[in-house]
Amino acid sequence: MNVDLFDFDLPTDNIALRPAAPRDAARMLVIEGDRTTDAGVSDLPSLLRRGDLLVFNDTRVIPAQLDGRRGDAKIGATLHKREGPRRWRAFIRNARRLRDGDVIEFGNGVSAAAVDREDDGSYALVFAGDEPVELLLERAGHMPPAPVYRRQAPDRRTRCGRLPDDVRVRAGSSRSADGGTALHARIDGGARGGGGSVMRR
Repeated sequence: MNVDLFDFDLPTDNIALRPAAPRDAARMLVIEGDRTTDAGVSDLPSLLRRGDLLVFNDTRVIPAQLDGRRGDAKIGATLHKREGPRRWRAFIRNARRLRDGDVIEFGNGVSAAAVDREDDGSYALVFAGDEPVELLLERAGHMPPAPVYRRQAPDRRTRCGRLPDDVRVRAGSSRSADGGTALHARIDGGARGGGGSVMRR
């Protein structure tokens, strides 16, 4: 497949660099048959009809990106799939500086051995010690920004507590999840008030 066929021009001034505040101020495109309408996320409850089902994805967030060293070499890792209690598959930055079995030091007492490199350049990281890996990530990891957010300088509001919804990660996988708790509450109430039902997963 030629991935260049999927390229298209997107002017930078049409790209939202930070999530809307409040979250329900975000824009929403409504499609009804051949008709499209510009709306806001806050309009969602009024668009739901009796009997509609609204599904919230309330997954747990983990800081899945790690920055470490193997000797003098800087190594970056983004976890994307759990393969065992202490083993995660990870995409590696600067993977050419790693050999199978090398130990990466991520700081704060967190280290992992890189093993089983695959053709896509990923490694399995086997974390040392007995602590749950989730606790190790809380000490040494941070949230991976979506590609569009990498174009700007780091913003602590974005990295800590105001992450865009598309960069949230489920513990055990890298599926995206919506983390706007207050937004959920407002839409939840509106949906139920209009006769719809709500499911969380």
